[in-house]
Amino acid sequence: MISKTPVFLKNKTELIHKQFKNIYKLDNVNLDPKSNKWNPGKFWLKDIDKSKKAYTGKLTSDDVLKADISCISYLSENQRPETHQNYSYDSENSTKKVAVYYNSRRAIVGFRGTVITSSRDLYSDVYIALNEMSKNKYFKEAFSQFMKIAKIHSDKKIEITGHSLGGAISLFVNSIPELDGVINKNTVFNPGITIAPMNEHIIEDYARNKQNRFIIKYGDPISNGIIKFKPKNMVLVIKPIHKNLLKSHSLGLFIGDDMKVYLEELVTSGRKTSKQSRKSNQTKSRKKTRKNTINYTDILIKLEKIKAQKYR
Repeated sequence: MISKTPVFLKNKTELIHKQFKNIYKLDNVNLDPKSNKWNPGKFWLKDIDKSKKAYTGKLTSDDVLKADISCISYLSENQRPETHQNYSYDSENSTKKVAVYYNSRRAIVGFRGTVITSSRDLYSDVYIALNEMSKNKYFKEAFSQFMKIAKIHSDKKIEITGHSLGGAISLFVNSIPELDGVINKNTVFNPGITIAPMNEHIIEDYARNKQNRFIIKYGDPISNGIIKFKPKNMVLVIKPIHKNLLKSHSLGLFIGDDMKVYLEELVTSGRKTSKQSRKSNQTKSRKKTRKNTINYTDILIKLEKIKAQKYR
């Protein structure tokens, strides 16, 4: 039996809807005046500073690596590869919501985004919408876990990353004063950013910090609120334009070919454990060119369903 929505959560959700409706008039904000058709993201187009080349630049190989690790953080711990490129999986310090990969020079910490089957994740999303991340238990736990990881890998450059809720957590962690000088770089993909006018100074600080690298898909309603703050370090991916909001928000837009092959194999084979080296997967991806016709958000959802059936 599904329990009723807590009054606290219900009240906050109603507040968000009211703010969005009154201020942004969402019923017609995305209509193209010429065709009268819905154009996702049109509302934020006016905020794009086209004179900044960085806003329409291409993802670097390092960006793709971070996207891959953000993707891995969604997987069950026994589904995660032991190695990825020249990085090893730190199984001792990773959790089901945090994936840590490292080599001799740096450690990359990936925070998991929202899993639709997790009520706790959805509850945390409400705090993002209200810009009250510091009041949420999940965000506090992520900070504590990161402190432990940073201590263990103190001899390396530490970088963090995340997608959606994971991106919001990365931004929150990188904003904590006690961590000045600890985090070398923070790369986030379509992070949760509210467009409600509450505590906007928090988002302004995120945008001003050059350590925060924003990889944003134009048309994604979850993250496009950051555009009006003109971040110092942002890549805005314009095409393709999706009418399906899930596709615009998908991490699958940013991950590398090797990771796509790995995810497809997990789904088709139904394996729950993958401990072989990534080298074999990399060889396969070079031999066979694949068209990007798969929604990798759907793949992650399928993996969650497979896991739920196993432990039912």
